[in-house]
Amino acid sequence: MTALRSAVLLLAVLASTFVIAAPRFAVPEAHRTPASPESVQPAPEMLSPEAMADDLEHLIDVIEEVHPDPYAYTSRRTIRRLHRATLDRLSEPASPRTFYREAARLAAAFQDGHTLVQWPRDQFLASMRNGATVLPLSVERNATALRIQKACKSARSLDGRRVSSIQGQPAEHLHEDMQALVSGPPRYRAAQVDDQFPYLAWALGLEAPYRVATTHSDGQATVDTLEGLRMLGVRSCLSDNRKPAFSFGRVSDADGHVVGVMTINSLRSARRVRKGIENALRSIQNRPVDGIVIDLRDNRGGSTATVLHVLAPFTDRTVRLTAQKSWKISDTYKQYLKRRGLGPPAYQRARSGKVIDIEYEPQSLPSARFRYDGPVAMLVGPRTFSAAVKLADITQYYDIAPLVGSETGGRPSGFGEGYGFRLPNSGLRAMASTAEYVRLNGEREGKGVIPDVQVMDLQVGETDLAMQAAIQVVAGRDAG
Repeated sequence: MTALRSAVLLLAVLASTFVIAAPRFAVPEAHRTPASPESVQPAPEMLSPEAMADDLEHLIDVIEEVHPDPYAYTSRRTIRRLHRATLDRLSEPASPRTFYREAARLAAAFQDGHTLVQWPRDQFLASMRNGATVLPLSVERNATALRIQKACKSARSLDGRRVSSIQGQPAEHLHEDMQALVSGPPRYRAAQVDDQFPYLAWALGLEAPYRVATTHSDGQATVDTLEGLRMLGVRSCLSDNRKPAFSFGRVSDADGHVVGVMTINSLRSARRVRKGIENALRSIQNRPVDGIVIDLRDNRGGSTATVLHVLAPFTDRTVRLTAQKSWKISDTYKQYLKRRGLGPPAYQRARSGKVIDIEYEPQSLPSARFRYDGPVAMLVGPRTFSAAVKLADITQYYDIAPLVGSETGGRPSGFGEGYGFRLPNSGLRAMASTAEYVRLNGEREGKGVIPDVQVMDLQVGETDLAMQAAIQVVAGRDAG
């Protein structure tokens, strides 16, 4: 164990391999973890039943080899039953898009959030080059309905309407079908579907012209036939909501309090986030604020190195990233780490098939160019995932700042450090967790981080309820 503990800093770097979901409405990117470097041939137009069966077997074999506890959330018996049912549905040749739906459902049934078949970006781009289009609107689901958040081109008049059906299929059923393609806790799956609705509609085989039934706030129901968006339209309309990794602004409340808001949408680049925080704190030195809100509600994760840089200006405590890591030893992951020049010797020497437990030691935070000692609150919600959940858990455990909002979509105790690989016949990218993490308080419950001040993540008119509550917290007033 001593040799393993000495490798904790390197393990922290390795632990930064988390799922990075695409920015909202940008064309989704494949996970940044490189797939295994075996030669990848372009996917054929049609896949034989034998080829698809081979891919599914390969998927399960890799998951079982590298995952520390693949059946933690779903039993082996259930997965095997789903596997057989999937094979029964694939008794005829099928397109890679059809096979993606089946493979993604099977992988998502493991439910751990980092074991999955990725959205087929390569096939999507190829189809767009060949004239395919996508649904010209984005949606947002709340407790009562699925509503159009943004509509493009001729559909702009539909903004804000409740969606009843698309192509005759009830909107709620479509949303549930899409969630079945996404891995992770239910709240995260629902949020991810909202973010990628037009692209998942393509994955489900919905094609233009689109018949969209909607209901206006006054009860008026209409059915509109919409043209699809080509790639240029996707980039100019659906992708223009792409959010920067870091942004800073000031807001004022009714009592005249001025609060600085640091919105961190990605922890992928430590340099970019660190620079953004430095610039924000420099600005605050010149124009003081009454408090700071750190907004992680649209943050899907990134690097644990970035987590430490976010914390550094706000506390001088030593922190642990997590309580424990249980790491599965496998020949496949040994080779992967060796090719990248990573992995402590203790991992390479350990017997494959074994799970080793590593306890994390407290570590000092990196030096911060600017410090802030005023009141701080951190906003979280169902789109807070992976390394951002780790950041929230550390912040709460060490009492660095109160958390405001709703339960995180990701679990602080759960699986991660995904190993990326390709399925041999379809070329689809897949991922399997290689490690399990236990949160700082030692709980292994499969739930997210619960904020200290719980507020629904809702927009009522022009009012962002969770942001309003966070401002009240830093301004020293009761947010309840």
